[in-house]
Amino acid sequence: MSDTTTFELTSFQQWVLKSFAELGTAPSGAVDPLGMTFESEGRQARILPHSDAALALVEVEVADLADKDEGMLSRLALVLLRLNDEARFEHSWQAVLDADDILCIYAQISMASTSAEGLADLLDDGIARAAMLADGLQGLSGLGMQDPAAAIETITTGMVRG
Repeated sequence: MSDTTTFELTSFQQWVLKSFAELGTAPSGAVDPLGMTFESEGRQARILPHSDAALALVEVEVADLADKDEGMLSRLALVLLRLNDEARFEHSWQAVLDADDILCIYAQISMASTSAEGLADLLDDGIARAAMLADGLQGLSGLGMQDPAAAIETITTGMVRG
């Protein structure tokens, strides 16, 4: 009798493998049920399972802000809330500052209605938007984060309407 244990793939793993197959490629290793991380254009991108088994998250890192002071992070948080409000009717991306002070953008997607090509397009879009937001952060530094309205205008053109 064999002592080998067989694990069933999660719906997330099945969807990722199917997407790779449709694109004519394969992941570099096993698909972790907790998500996949890869680098593209110098940015960390992740495809993560959602607590709802029908959904997944696509996340792209924008910037590591761990070295910034709390005052700057607080002002940035206000700008991000307003940016998310401005963008909610334009696209599905949201900007978040995580507990480790990493600025990311993410989009929640339905696995059933997202094709392999749609996933690839979404990743490309996220990487481009993350780069625009990173560029906008440079502009925010020049503004000293004193004027949230001006800060939003600085980053809205690329991130929201890009």
